Formats: sequence, structure tokens, C-alpha cells
Amino acid sequence: MGMKKLKLFEASVYTDDLVAARRFYEEVLGLDCLIFEPPRHAFFRTGRGMLLVFNPAATAQGDEEVPPHGAQGPVHVALSAPEEELAGWASRLQQAGVEIRWADWPGGRSFFFRDPAGNLLEIASPHIWDAANDCVVEVFTDGSADDKKRGGWAALLRYGDHEKMISGAQPQTTNNRMELTAAVKALLELKRPCQVTIYTDSQYLKKAFSDGWLDKWQKNGWRTASKQPVKNKDLWMQLLKETQRHQVEWRWTRGHAGHRENELVDKEAQRQRRTLPAE
Repeated sequence: MGMKKLKLFEASVYTDDLVAARRFYEEVLGLDCLIFEPPRHAFFRTGRGMLLVFNPAATAQGDEEVPPHGAQGPVHVALSAPEEELAGWASRLQQAGVEIRWADWPGGRSFFFRDPAGNLLEIASPHIWDAANDCVVEVFTDGSADDKKRGGWAALLRYGDHEKMISGAQPQTTNNRMELTAAVKALLELKRPCQVTIYTDSQYLKKAFSDGWLDKWQKNGWRTASKQPVKNKDLWMQLLKETQRHQVEWRWTRGHAGHRENELVDKEAQRQRRTLPAE
């Protein structure tokens, strides 16, 4: 047809109490109410889309422009949130007295709950459908910098039987920045959502995700526990953005311990570093 694929733009739920619905969707779920016209409807912004809440009795007849809905009873709508934020949303709902039920999917997790009208809502990882594809990638990264601040980075990507090495050099940098750069560059190579396992010999990089350092830094306004500004904030923010596109698992491997892929990226990062002139 030569046209772009359609995208979901709106979803609807139904209630006979728009006031209770507005209170729930604004105060509990934190959605912005753009239009509130009782007793007929209330419209809420959800990212780039809209959640439309209608009174079925008021919309049964329709009007000159919009056909009648004809819907009765509870429906199901799923909202998405980053995997690492699901527990926070679940806690928020439970504190508001809302019962939730967790579900595990091949590509992630979600949980179900009901609004005051009985509509079945779900908050899910945006990756729960990603496992329907076969994009499973292993990534091995390393970074290197010397006392002259010459830096190099390298990443080996493996998809099935295919391997690809990417690398680069940068002056006036640090080892930690090169470790972060290698991970960012590797994820940028992936053109669609994938299940990614990243192997690194940097505890700094791995623990920022696995031990919750990044969550704490962000909550503290990008400051450490000692109130100091977090170093390499620009790269951390870029890495956070890229990891949200994929299912990412972080694994640590000891450096210089005979691990084939780690040795390969270590040598390539050092080779790149040495291409820079010594000042």
C-alpha cells in the first residue's frame, strides 16, 4: 500500500461515575486530565496516546459526528512503564488500597488491577512482547585509559553465529568513561528491541544497574550519598535511554582471567587507545 503501519492512538474504558474515575486516574495513576465533561466523558493523556473514559449511558445514542459506542461492562487496557519502575507503581497502588495481581511473561512482567468502575487495567514492561522475536544478543565490553588520559573502548556483539567488533578512541578521558561508552555504543548498534546480556569487567558499570545505584542517584538529583555530583552523568543518561529499548541483563566477568571475549575487547580497546598521540 505504500503507507506506514497503523499505531494505537486511543483506548477507552467505561464508568457511570466520572468524578470517581477522575480522582483515580489523576491522583493514583498520575495521568493528566485534558478534558472533563460530565456526565459524558473524561480524557487523559498517556504519553503520546489518550485514555478515554466514557459514561456508557451518555454515549449510547451517539451524535452527528460520533457513532454510538454501544459498549457495556468492564474492559481491559494496558499501560506501560519501564521494568525497573513496576515495583514502585505496584507499591503506589497498594498504598491507595488497590489490589494487584502479578503476571510473568516471556519478555518481562506486568500486574493487573481494577479501577473504581471495575475495568481491568494493567501496567506492563514495554518489552513483554519482545520475546516474540528472536533477537537475543550477547555483548562483551571493555574500556581503557592511561595516565595521559588517552582512552579506547571496544564491544563485541554476538547474535547467533555472527560476531561484530566495534571500537573507538577518545583523548582527555577516563577509564570509567570508556567503559560506559563501550556499553552505549554497543546498544546503539541494535536496530530493534532485543534480549541483551552485557558482560563487563567493570563493577562500576554493572553495580550501577544491579545494585540500584542509578535509582538512588536520580532520586538524589544526580548526587551521590556523599552529596557530590555524579560523574559521567551525560553517559549514564544516554545509557539509561538505550537500556529502556531492550531487556538488559548485566553480568560481571573478571578481567585478565583468560575469558576469551573479554581478552579480545581488552586488546582492541588498548589498541585504539595507542592510536592517539602521546602529549
